[in-house]
Amino acid sequence: LNDSLPQKTDSLLAFKECVLIVNPLDYFLKNKISVYNLSLKNVAVYAYRNKTGKANWEIVKTSSDTLAVDSEIDIRQVELEHANLIFDDRNTEVYSRIDDVDLRLKLALTKGVSSLGVEFENKNILFWQQGELLINKVAASLQTDIEIDRSTALWTLKNTGLTINGIRLDVNGELKRDTVTKMVGVNLKYGLHAPSMETVMNMIPEA
Repeated sequence: LNDSLPQKTDSLLAFKECVLIVNPLDYFLKNKISVYNLSLKNVAVYAYRNKTGKANWEIVKTSSDTLAVDSEIDIRQVELEHANLIFDDRNTEVYSRIDDVDLRLKLALTKGVSSLGVEFENKNILFWQQGELLINKVAASLQTDIEIDRSTALWTLKNTGLTINGIRLDVNGELKRDTVTKMVGVNLKYGLHAPSMETVMNMIPEA
């Protein structure tokens, strides 16, 4: 399907093309939601909140009842090609933009251990806060495999690589959420890959 909205510039989501492939029989026969592929091309996401705190993504009615998902969810692949993401918060004076994002996700959500595979890259990240430019000219990419144990709230990162402006970090380890203290325990190991010592030295600020 194609997005035919006449006013795309201030829409929460606009796209040139969307492809969705599902298997409806899995839901009726196996109590399982199977999405083989969700692909969006030339995507524009504009998340906006005005000065009073009203956000344009608040489009679903909330309920006091807890929503329980008993079905297993198997999402084989989600793809975003050439996406531009904007977060414009006039309430806290925060503006951020991520340009030309390519994203691929593979997700399997079960009652026990779930898994998530991520491939992400972009050309630039820009971040303003209260009139000051804090981040610009940052190209990043991320590849990771994450296992999520829902019973213990344990997230395990495997084969994770984060690259920022050509400098790569390898990360592996665990994140565990403590629901009582509302804190996250972090146990991560990382290694730095740099093309030269000069690249590392240039990362150190003058002051």
